[in-house]
Amino acid sequence: MGISASTSGRVHTRADLTRPPSLGTQDIDGVEGGNSSPLTPPFSWHGTLLDETPIIRLIGEVDLATARDLERAIDAATGSRTARQVVVDLSEVCFFDSSALNALLKSRRRLTLSGITLRVVIPPDQPHIRKVFEITQLMEPLGVVETLVDALTQ
Repeated sequence: MGISASTSGRVHTRADLTRPPSLGTQDIDGVEGGNSSPLTPPFSWHGTLLDETPIIRLIGEVDLATARDLERAIDAATGSRTARQVVVDLSEVCFFDSSALNALLKSRRRLTLSGITLRVVIPPDQPHIRKVFEITQLMEPLGVVETLVDALTQ
């Protein structure tokens, strides 16, 4: 099932979107970072542009020490682009706390003012991350979906 064409004209399938970025996507210039301090939990992120949609893949723990990095990643991904939506992929996140939720809410507010929709990917195999969103009743407001395909087709 194809969902979109990339800059190379290739149609992406569900399998393509579950793998790391390949020839059908392009890295967002300068959108890559992370926290390398030995005093804070491991955290990194990588931005990819699929057509006009920035996809920000978070890896590791997102908490008080790294929540601002999440905001910066979203800001960098949308800075000079004409995106209609931004996707934040939490598939590789092992910890997500209330400061991380707050960072997403702040970013969502800024994006909404610019007419940009936020989608958050939390796969079914991440129940501990999903629970944080369910308890706070932020599944719908933060546009939570189960797969990258869902995020890109809704």
